[in-house]
Amino acid sequence: THQEKGYLTNIITDKSIEWLENGRDKKKPFCMMIHHKAVHRNWLPELKYIREYEDKTFEVPENFYDDYEGRLAAKEQEMSIAKDMDLVYDIKMYRKDDKTRLTWLYNSYVSRLDSADRVVYDAFYDSLTVDFYSRNLQGKELAEFKYQRYMRDYAKVVKSLDDNVGRVLDYLESK
Repeated sequence: THQEKGYLTNIITDKSIEWLENGRDKKKPFCMMIHHKAVHRNWLPELKYIREYEDKTFEVPENFYDDYEGRLAAKEQEMSIAKDMDLVYDIKMYRKDDKTRLTWLYNSYVSRLDSADRVVYDAFYDSLTVDFYSRNLQGKELAEFKYQRYMRDYAKVVKSLDDNVGRVLDYLESK
């Protein structure tokens, strides 16, 4: 196992630019595919953007409450925000004594944060968690809360991804 400190999207971009600059034969054409993880589950935002989009309310799509009637394959997938998004792993509403089916996985990824980053992370999400549990949301309100949390974190990781695509494009334009 090899671990590096930093936000994965930045690390992947750093390594990509490093290869472009020093790892390839510059006399030959190349094809580079940069596959970022950021937009895939678990949507852990870069800490510099952790407070972004918190004042934004994302419009709930028309098909949010789709029952997938007549589409068996879609109906059988675990893709419902209301039913399948884990409160701890996906939505980050963690309390020490509560256990969900994916709490262990949540603890695995947040344990990789160093102590300074963990303080920032916990200060942000702990305050959201206290508010969330004080509201005792159920049904439609809970589903839409999950959607807003997901969208806010998703927008944050996309922002970091956009920064990094820009870094690669800037490098390519300069060379």
